[in-house]
Amino acid sequence: MSNFHGAHDFHIEGGTHIYTKTYHHHDGGSNSKSTVEKLREHIAAGAMHDAAERCDAPKCHPETRVAVQDEIVGWILHDDDEAEPKKILWITGPAGTGKTAIAGSIADTCHKKGLLACSFFFSSFAGSANRRSKRCLVATLAYQLVQHDALRDVVGERILLSIERDPAIFERQLEVQLDQLLLQPLQKGRKASDSPSWPMVIVIDGLDECEAEQYGDIARSPRVTRTKEADQTEILQVLLKAANDPSFPFRIIIASRPEPAIQSFFTDVADHTTRKIFLDEKYNPDADMTLFLESKFADIRRRYQLPASWPSGDAKQSLVQNASGQFIYVATVMRFIEGPSSLPHELLNQVLELRVTDVSNNPFALLDALYTHILNSSPKPLLTACWLSLIFCTSLLESPSHDPLSARFVRLFLESSPGEASYLFRGLHSLVSIPSTDDHTSPYSLFHKSVKDFLRNNRRCGSLYVDEPSRLYDSRYLQIWRDKGPTQPISSREKDVFLDEFLELFPVARPGPQFEQILSSCDVVWWVRSQDELIKGSNCKEAQCHAEMVESLFSIVHSSLLPPKAYPDNASTSLCTKFVHTSTNKIRCPVNVVTWTPEARRILTGSTSGEFTLWNGLTFNFETILQAHDTAICAMKFNHSGSFLVSTDKSGIIKYFDPHMNNLKAWAGSTSKEAIRGVSFSPDDQRFATASDDSSIRIWSFAESRFESVLSGHGWDVKCVEWHPTKGLLVSGSKDSQVKFWDPRTGTCLSTLHQHKNTIQALSWSQNGNLVASASRDQTVRVFDIRAMKEFRILKGHKKEVCSIAWHPVHPILVSGGSEGAILHWDLSSSDVSDAGAGPALDFGTNTPISNPRATLSQAHDSNVWALTYHPLGHILVSGSNDHTTRFWSRERPGDPTSVFSGGGEKPPDIIDMSGQDEEDDAMVPGFGYPSGAPPGMGGGAGGGAASGNYGGGGGGSGGPAGWGSTEDSRDGPFPSSSRGYNNYDNNTNTNNGTNPVGGNGGGGGGGGGYGGPRDGGMAGGYADSADDYAIPGFGSSAPEPSSSSRGGAGGGGHSHDHRDDGYGRGGGRDDWAGRDRDMRDGRDGRDGRDGGGRGEWREGGGRPGGGGGYYGQRRGGRY
Repeated sequence: MSNFHGAHDFHIEGGTHIYTKTYHHHDGGSNSKSTVEKLREHIAAGAMHDAAERCDAPKCHPETRVAVQDEIVGWILHDDDEAEPKKILWITGPAGTGKTAIAGSIADTCHKKGLLACSFFFSSFAGSANRRSKRCLVATLAYQLVQHDALRDVVGERILLSIERDPAIFERQLEVQLDQLLLQPLQKGRKASDSPSWPMVIVIDGLDECEAEQYGDIARSPRVTRTKEADQTEILQVLLKAANDPSFPFRIIIASRPEPAIQSFFTDVADHTTRKIFLDEKYNPDADMTLFLESKFADIRRRYQLPASWPSGDAKQSLVQNASGQFIYVATVMRFIEGPSSLPHELLNQVLELRVTDVSNNPFALLDALYTHILNSSPKPLLTACWLSLIFCTSLLESPSHDPLSARFVRLFLESSPGEASYLFRGLHSLVSIPSTDDHTSPYSLFHKSVKDFLRNNRRCGSLYVDEPSRLYDSRYLQIWRDKGPTQPISSREKDVFLDEFLELFPVARPGPQFEQILSSCDVVWWVRSQDELIKGSNCKEAQCHAEMVESLFSIVHSSLLPPKAYPDNASTSLCTKFVHTSTNKIRCPVNVVTWTPEARRILTGSTSGEFTLWNGLTFNFETILQAHDTAICAMKFNHSGSFLVSTDKSGIIKYFDPHMNNLKAWAGSTSKEAIRGVSFSPDDQRFATASDDSSIRIWSFAESRFESVLSGHGWDVKCVEWHPTKGLLVSGSKDSQVKFWDPRTGTCLSTLHQHKNTIQALSWSQNGNLVASASRDQTVRVFDIRAMKEFRILKGHKKEVCSIAWHPVHPILVSGGSEGAILHWDLSSSDVSDAGAGPALDFGTNTPISNPRATLSQAHDSNVWALTYHPLGHILVSGSNDHTTRFWSRERPGDPTSVFSGGGEKPPDIIDMSGQDEEDDAMVPGFGYPSGAPPGMGGGAGGGAASGNYGGGGGGSGGPAGWGSTEDSRDGPFPSSSRGYNNYDNNTNTNNGTNPVGGNGGGGGGGGGYGGPRDGGMAGGYADSADDYAIPGFGSSAPEPSSSSRGGAGGGGHSHDHRDDGYGRGGGRDDWAGRDRDMRDGRDGRDGRDGGGRGEWREGGGRPGGGGGYYGQRRGGRY
């Protein structure tokens, strides 16, 4: 325990007080960072003189540039002895005169002697974007002072203290940063300590390569663009301020080209403070270059065992003369001669043989000739120049932080075939630093900036000038979109890394029509999922920004709007109310189920005929058809991975299909052969659940195709079942009007909801699984919040039963389809609803029914809307109906005159698409007879009929003259028809008979269906010579065989039960060619009374059959 424990109110006199300051360093388990770490985040580490990034940077060869180096070191040590000391030294000269080499050598020399305080080497082609801007200049200089042995205690601590006081100092203006991070700490440090042992110089190289730092200023319009000259001048101004501060102890060396802005500053503003060294003939560069060449040639002779006489003195002298004082020329020549493309003496001869006719107008003519010769040594010079221009002269191959991308990525991006980069660059080692193929992080870099100047100037580059290198970029960019990756085969891990970088290349400017056309053929969903993973795996704002921009590419289907994800706060942009297209099979039958294929490029429909039909999701054209089941398809669903499809039918059969629609397995999923109405996969795809008319729910093992458990509790047919998107929770709906929640592991019923008053026809979970919607025959849609297990919303708007529902994949929008053919859009994104997916529990006490949907398509279909589904992106809605059509709906363009919001365009046109399907004889629509055009000699077709209101169905048409079956639409109820057919209504017998033939030898039409009773519909028409000889109800005539020219018509059939139950229509029967009643049979029944009966059978000589009856008033009588 301390001796001062509990002491208070005391003071200490005398003694020595020692001030201490502790800078906390936290371990890796803490989220906080030390001050040094915060500073480290804002430096350009590659800009320091001894950085690994500068390992290949040019330095003065031993024994060269001695004179100029001695002059610089002398100025550092002894300039204070001059009458007018200068605090700034400007080293300048033309391109290629060795400024960077001299600055690098001086920095190394001063570091060894303890004279170097800090340094910063700008570079326009460096591996880090921070070396190309002023952003990190002051922070990098301050970091080196903090780390300096002589300054750490007296200056470094004060720099860190400034950062602690103002952590946002790095976002301030350059002058403020200089004052708080350098001038103030140095001023206080000099007062606290003697400074003779301090370092003496700061080295800054390549100032002319500093590029402009752009800032977004929303208050300005148009946006002001800064120039690199403005930033270079700002740097010079703050350095001049430092040099003029008496407390600033360092001299400053600045090396750059004599660009106009820089030269003007040193001549006009800082002339009294600056000493200038111009690298010209005064420093005898020719002698230095001769020494350099002697040393390099000696290394080559040893390596290749060449004679001492090689090369000749004239050859060396010629190289020196050609250089014209430019060290970059001889340095490039020697890298070229040392290259692997040929023997050294052959490469030297190639250089010496270069001829330039006129050098008066171009001081770089010989250097340009050298660069041209090196590029021409490539197998494809122009393509090589295009690659170099893309990599070094544009910003297209840069990351969002403006850092150059790795050479590995660039190779994968630009190569049209594996190995192309090595093929093109094999002779460019003298111009470009090329990382090895095993190096996946280092970028390509130039040995000298003069190569960029050469490539950008069409007069210097000549035939190798590439006017628009972006064309190659666009071509490869689009190809990668199409192929979902690079041309070269790589591992899945490498592909993930590549795609992460690739998605960050999304251009800020909106692409043109060619780009959009390419994207329309891409696997849209695959790319959106890829960019979603990028967002999840990165906290980088730039990455999220670029990933969001990727989404904006997919405004590709009949709309100039961006995808719904681009409008997260505006659900109205996701209302798919614009009719696009109607698709119908040649053999028409009700569409029970619709779903998008896993890649979201096609729509798959399942019909009462048991057929799968694939429609193109972009053009909506027919693609293929498959007889998948023998009876009506009731449900189908892809698993979450998209690798398998499970479908069920009316006879209780379960089938597996692969994405290519190959049937993999089939078995009976219902012991009583009852219809299986619903199917849903567990979140992990290992199990799926089925709902059956036998009142049970079964859990199946997908891999083993066996049921694991049965969930019992409903008192009637189970119509739907849905598995929670992420949890082990099932919800089911039944004809007993109940919604039940189940634990699939134990088979326990967790809760039952009794709010509905009639059959539950459909269920659907919201995207986050917090809400579940139910659709019922009581004409309502109810939304429940499972967190409170209470009703959340009641949606009332349908005039008849609600058949289907679907949630929008992005916004809280629910669509519902009813038996009256309407599609209603419910927007649940109001302020009291929008948080239902993720927010706190809501107030359920004031729940009132909503009767005004956001949008209404009252005539979307002519009959029940059995199925609804959204495209995964949310920009297309697909509906399947009892009217035999599949319809596509998109979002409306702003100002569209056909908008449902502007009062028009609700009813789709009566145009259907059967393109691409095989042509057959005129098809019969169930519930109708055949159209006109029966073959000669045939009798009139039977009338298929249904009840209409309280009246019987229409009768069939009569036989026509000359053996043709004439046509006549039947009439509903007791209304008068034409003379060729009549409709008697008899509620007791429920028959409506066809007429006798009025001419020729055709048979009479069959009777219409009756209403209300259990009996079959009307009887068939008789033969020509025995018109009153009626057949068994619903079948053909059994009269004696007539002449071959008077063959009887098939019987029209159908009946319906009362309105409360599921009546069904019976198909028309047939008579064989002899008119006998053997082999009489029904057509296919309708599906639960909701549609017309199937087509009847017929043989040569018999009348064509009529359609079956429909469901109380849903179908008119047949034709003929």
